[in-house]
Amino acid sequence: MRYNKLYRCILAVSLSCSVFMASAAYAQQKEDQFDRYARKMNEQFNAKKKSYNAAFEAYRNKINKQFAAYLEKEWKKIVLLNPDVVPDKPEPVFEKPSGDDRLLPNREPSVVPVDVVPPKPVNPIKSKPVVPIRLLPDNSRIVVVPDDVIEEPVEPVVPTVEQEHTVGFQYLANRVQIRFPEESAGRIRLGNLNKRDLSVAWNELSGEKYNSMLVDCICIRESLQLCDWAFYQLLLEFTKAIYGSEKSSEAVLTQAYVLSQLGYKLRLVDCNGKLHIIIAYRDQIYAVPYFTVDGEKFYAFTIPSSQSVHFCDFQFPGEKASTAAVGKLPVVPMAETAKKTYKSERSEGVSVNLSPNKNLISFYDNYPSCRWDLKAQASLSKEVKNQLYPVLKREIKGKTESEAANILINFVQTAFEYMTDDKQFGREKAFFGDELFFYPYSDCEDRSVLYAILVKELLKLDVVLLEYPTHLATAVKFKEDVRGDHFIIDGKKYIVCDPTYIGATIGQSMDSMRNIEATIIKVN
Repeated sequence: MRYNKLYRCILAVSLSCSVFMASAAYAQQKEDQFDRYARKMNEQFNAKKKSYNAAFEAYRNKINKQFAAYLEKEWKKIVLLNPDVVPDKPEPVFEKPSGDDRLLPNREPSVVPVDVVPPKPVNPIKSKPVVPIRLLPDNSRIVVVPDDVIEEPVEPVVPTVEQEHTVGFQYLANRVQIRFPEESAGRIRLGNLNKRDLSVAWNELSGEKYNSMLVDCICIRESLQLCDWAFYQLLLEFTKAIYGSEKSSEAVLTQAYVLSQLGYKLRLVDCNGKLHIIIAYRDQIYAVPYFTVDGEKFYAFTIPSSQSVHFCDFQFPGEKASTAAVGKLPVVPMAETAKKTYKSERSEGVSVNLSPNKNLISFYDNYPSCRWDLKAQASLSKEVKNQLYPVLKREIKGKTESEAANILINFVQTAFEYMTDDKQFGREKAFFGDELFFYPYSDCEDRSVLYAILVKELLKLDVVLLEYPTHLATAVKFKEDVRGDHFIIDGKKYIVCDPTYIGATIGQSMDSMRNIEATIIKVN
């Protein structure tokens, strides 16, 4: 069984509720046509629900009972590997265009960079279903399965009337409430890490009184637009509110239960008598210890590296590895910071007073280190866009692609103060787009991420990241005939655009980068 189906069906319940809520407001201005349609759809859903309910519950209970029994077996021993090191770009000697010895705009370079080194694709996981795979993974964990491969009955878990007790807590400055049994209703209790006790507790969690918890977790994940990492953090706060600590065995087992029922691939781990979760990610994560099972990395966010551990290697049907991609940004209330002026040296019209959302910055501050392309895919927050984009759109309106790209690149080059991560933080820290407007300094990776976002969203052009041994830049595939330093990627010309080469126009590479091979990182 694919537990993603459980997710889709439970989500259907919440969507049906949302339809009714929306229709009430709509009827104030229009006929209640939409309301009648929603009611009809809900009746059809309920009719189908009755036919599948018994079969679904039987199948789900069967899987959870199998896992509970598996918990009592001997767990496998393995040693955690040391974390992958965060990519370090020591930065080239700081350069500015020197004049006549540089390429002039719209002229072919005298030396074209050598063929690029293609990026290494992510190792495919044999156990995964056949789904179209792009070079860089999709940022969605919702996989639509054709009807002809759905074998198991699917049915949403409907909460009973008695399940009304809620646990309230704060997450991302939002007040959250999730239904959970009261103390007297029989919450799980674990003393020492005993396998028999774990099995009994899992059977307890699998009971009907915890069904509302699953429904609420899914609804909150959707309403707050939580990516995989954010959802895991939500569960940490949720279980901390219940048990007093997100690290207790009861808390960890509850986290594992919710994640497993919603289709996340994980394993339970015994490390020196303490229970932990390790989570599979299909994207590389840096600075976190892990071990590999069947070619797939499971990351241990709560266990030090070089530890010998025992893990329960039970595979839930349809389980999926998480992604480090953010996708849609989480919904967080606005917390303004002091406004700062960002302006371009070359374009007088590009000047904006901007304040990023401190609550979003706090979320990013706790985000695991991941690839640069995933940060470029994350876009900017609506708060930053609302302040920045009107100014940029007004300035590039009516301009050619190359003129607009030069306006954007000069803004990124000159609106921010430069400093390496080592000097600013004492470590490597690549920014998401919004973070450039919060921290006092930025470096080549940060500026390349921001420029990639602006080119994609404002110019609607394809952009890639250029990873040199000591530097990061971008290259853009223009529809116009733009001349300058370039790479040929998949038979198409991508013009080098370096957001850190202060004063350089598009098509100009740093002298130190001109004849150096670069790894191409595609940005979706």
